[in-house]
Amino acid sequence: MANHRQTGGPYLAGVELGGTKCICVLADTSGAIFARERVATGHPSETLSRIETVLHGWRREHDIAAIGIASFGPLDTDPASANYGQLLATPKPGWAGADLRRLLWDVPFLIDTDVNGAALAEGVWGAARDLRSWCYITIGTGVGVAPIIDRRPVLGLGHAEAGHMIVPSPQQGWAGSCSFHKGCVEGFVSGPALEARCGKPASDISDSDDIWDDVAQIVATLCHNLAVTVVPERIMLGGSVAINRPYLLEVIRAKLNASLAGYAHGARIAQMPEFLVTAKLGEDAGPLGSIRLAQLALATSAP
Repeated sequence: MANHRQTGGPYLAGVELGGTKCICVLADTSGAIFARERVATGHPSETLSRIETVLHGWRREHDIAAIGIASFGPLDTDPASANYGQLLATPKPGWAGADLRRLLWDVPFLIDTDVNGAALAEGVWGAARDLRSWCYITIGTGVGVAPIIDRRPVLGLGHAEAGHMIVPSPQQGWAGSCSFHKGCVEGFVSGPALEARCGKPASDISDSDDIWDDVAQIVATLCHNLAVTVVPERIMLGGSVAINRPYLLEVIRAKLNASLAGYAHGARIAQMPEFLVTAKLGEDAGPLGSIRLAQLALATSAP
């Protein structure tokens, strides 16, 4: 979604914190973005200080009514928790324990994962409009999965981490690269995992390389498990690895249908090409996710 010309206030501020970059955005209450700033993700104190500078600069010039923060995780997303907004054990060096609440001031706010934010944005502006339940999968620096039920992210002991679901190894002797679980989806198909296996960035791996068939099989296995547990109306794929290899969608769909083998609602899924689709918002999914969180924060604060 392209930037829009500024409209009348009040305004919403959003921050997408990613593994390599953070995007700060300013939007009107409809979600039309008219300003954005990029901050490289480095040490947490330096990164958060630079984000604060952006936000407080906007605050001096605009009436900001609410803030949404969509961050990589794991993250404490329970508003009732004393540690709400803090990073948990994360593979991102130095970020465990970082407190994102330092970015806030006395306006309504909501903090959630970047994948949950992107999934909620797809429900308003993207591929999940008019649905009650869906799953959003992003495959890039990591693998994030957001199960959405009744248009809300699943929250139990914490947010969903289905990207760390254990799956069969795609290649004998390849244990995966996840520092926590090795043989999980993220450890096999994320960008860093593909680079560790092939010795070159994922973007440099040929489309004809057999590794993409392995990737398709693992993502299909993830989708199978989501289809029989979450039972979503739709699954959508986003993130750089998925977006840059659009031909993988049909391969994954075929493997998913073969895996489900017509069991239960699997027969219906096989007749639904719209069950597995590419996410529509592309690189704007994260920034718009933070704005969607700000919208929800503003709505829930209304008397």
